[in-house]
Amino acid sequence: MRKPSLFTSGAVAVLATTTVLGSVSPASADVYPQAGDVVGTGSDTLQVTADFIFEGTPGGAGGYNLNKTNRAFSFDATADANGRAVYSDAGAPGGILPATSVLRSGSKPVVRPNGSGAGVDSLYKGEYVTLSGTQFASGLVDFARSSSLPTCVRNTNALNAGTGGLHVYKFATEALALAVPITGSNAPSGGIIGSDLVSIYKGDILTWNQLPGNAAGSTSTIIPQIPQTGSGTRNSFEADLKALNGGVTVPLSNPNVQVVQENDYTSLTSPTTGLPANVIAPFSGGRIGLNNSGFFGAAAANQVMHLPGTAVATGATYKDNRSLYFVVRENDVLSSNVFQPGGTKNFVRTLFSGSGNVVGSPAFAANIQAAGHTPAYLDTGTPGVAGTSCS
Repeated sequence: MRKPSLFTSGAVAVLATTTVLGSVSPASADVYPQAGDVVGTGSDTLQVTADFIFEGTPGGAGGYNLNKTNRAFSFDATADANGRAVYSDAGAPGGILPATSVLRSGSKPVVRPNGSGAGVDSLYKGEYVTLSGTQFASGLVDFARSSSLPTCVRNTNALNAGTGGLHVYKFATEALALAVPITGSNAPSGGIIGSDLVSIYKGDILTWNQLPGNAAGSTSTIIPQIPQTGSGTRNSFEADLKALNGGVTVPLSNPNVQVVQENDYTSLTSPTTGLPANVIAPFSGGRIGLNNSGFFGAAAANQVMHLPGTAVATGATYKDNRSLYFVVRENDVLSSNVFQPGGTKNFVRTLFSGSGNVVGSPAFAANIQAAGHTPAYLDTGTPGVAGTSCS
């Protein structure tokens, strides 16, 4: 079990958890958020970004939590600070035993929300289920990290739960494109065009030499990967496939599709079946930059790269410039509860909304850029309301 840790490990908040390459050890001195703190969960893509904003960057810009009475805790989506899937267990779904966390002082461990959807769900679900099946009241989570817009259904569910609905704040953009190992890939060096990408995931194209114009390519079987259900990266990628397929949902009918933890570079460099040379996966540009810069330590020897891409278009090599978000409850936007002693603003208006908010402030632009994203703040509003969109 890993709790928020100081920014040096890529987790967030206060004390460190020991993560040894190749194994994961329980932390011996984790700190739990207290009553005045706020807690976030959700997207794997944004977990390091949130760490940098709230705790600072290694050897660089300071974070919001410095010398603050009440702090922002952002729990990683995975139990491993490098973003890898861990805790292999033959009896668990997909062989991966979900990691647990204590999100609030005095509460019980819960399954760590992994992905944008799970993070947003934790804002309004009436109860959360532990691995042992125990259920207890929610209210543990205050904000969610999301790499795709929340669905209209989720906003409706939040409204029905009495939260006032969801409120979304865009704070940055990044490139989403196909990743391959940095050396030895059989993928075309010039990238894969949108129509061919659809054919790969549908199963109409199974080997590299079946790609149009690539008859001299490898006869090896392509291994297309897709992130876990609920991942914002998966939502964005499936929406792109649908757009590339004339607005029709693309079935993942290729028998070689592998479901993996999003942005886990080891899924590319050490796939469960097949050779790394044949793997492709949608991957966060920010996470590639962190990995290849050495941020994750010795494991960064397993470097990956984006294939060249230009746009989400059938005849163009695939690349999506996507938006990144923080999501809160509308009731918390309107709350009169002051976040910091001596202050005048609630936590939403301190961190995410209105004049001088943290994530939209130029003072924290360097923190966002250090995670490989481009600052681009916009109060997006409530999904599906007043002309705003939802996925």
